[in-house]
Amino acid sequence: MPFGGWFDRYWSEIYQPAIIAAKLVPRRADDVFRPGSVMSEIWRFTRAAEVLVADLAERNTNVFYELGLAHAIGKPVVLISDNIEDVPFDLRGLRVLLYDRNDPEWGPNSAPRSRPRFGRRLRIQ
Repeated sequence: MPFGGWFDRYWSEIYQPAIIAAKLVPRRADDVFRPGSVMSEIWRFTRAAEVLVADLAERNTNVFYELGLAHAIGKPVVLISDNIEDVPFDLRGLRVLLYDRNDPEWGPNSAPRSRPRFGRRLRIQ
């Protein structure tokens, strides 16, 4: 998942609470604070995860690389995006949760609706 701005708000207000409610431990790549290779830590987190979340918004290359790692080892991944156009053609056959980041009331309006839907996807993976 990319970092900064609205990505951080979605993480703290929607994804993190839903992950905790699903009795899982929320982690992001920016949780890595050890010396050494960040990619080694991401690979370790990916292998240890029960399920992963990939926000495909803005086509972040790191997210797609990490998604490829997860798919290569058969990890379940919840795909999310604010725009179906950011989802590559070969991934559109998979279920993608879409959200509206342009809604100025996304915090009070979207979080209560999105958390349960997102949480259900985590549990059925």
